Amino acid sequence: MEAAVVQELESFEVALQNAPMGIKFVSADRRVLWANDRVQKLMGYSAAEYVGKHLSETHQDPLVLDEIMERLSAGEELQDYPIRLKTKSGEVIFFYLNANSYFREGKFIHTRCFLLLRVE
Repeated sequence: MEAAVVQELESFEVALQNAPMGIKFVSADRRVLWANDRVQKLMGYSAAEYVGKHLSETHQDPLVLDEIMERLSAGEELQDYPIRLKTKSGEVIFFYLNANSYFREGKFIHTRCFLLLRVE
């Protein structure tokens, strides 16, 4: 039974890593904790370059970032929130952000962000 659970968890991890939408977790101090292959590809970074990066380095609009993090740290869920991110090459990409947060014992630990490309 335990082997089956481990196999299911590994399958889930592979699905997240290879999802057709961008998925990333961001810490309360605004650093990327984890990002799937889609986010890395869209942003032009390797995992080693992107994980640990502060969001201020990739968000085009600092005030929007402040609002997002304030709302998520208060436990609000965001749906179809428009954002603009800067890639490694400097290109600006438009996304819709769907996000919520993980709390442990009432403390904001990290966000769970789902990024969908916005067609202009």
